[in-house]
Amino acid sequence: MEEKNKISHKRNSNIEMLRIICILLVILRHYSTQVNWDNFTCSNWSLRVLFLQIITIGGSTANNIFLLISGYFMISKKINYKRIVMLIIEMTFYSISILILLYSLKLVPF
Repeated sequence: MEEKNKISHKRNSNIEMLRIICILLVILRHYSTQVNWDNFTCSNWSLRVLFLQIITIGGSTANNIFLLISGYFMISKKINYKRIVMLIIEMTFYSISILILLYSLKLVPF
């Protein structure tokens, strides 16, 4: 009986990885919505524009996936404020990490 309970409490690392990827895509989407798209034409197409297009689409989808996964993990749990704070800390960590990465690669003007 105890062995069965230990197995049921294991978290699937694939779902956790998908959740982390979704967080990253949502954060990147926030960047893409702040870009100035004035005077955009097909003649000035570049890899940077393609990158922005992909993260805009991916971020919208990732937002839905992230909410579904978070709901899946919380469905049978009581509200725990410690987990909410940990989620906010996790998202803040990834936000700052991506900000530093984008500024260091000069993908975002400072």
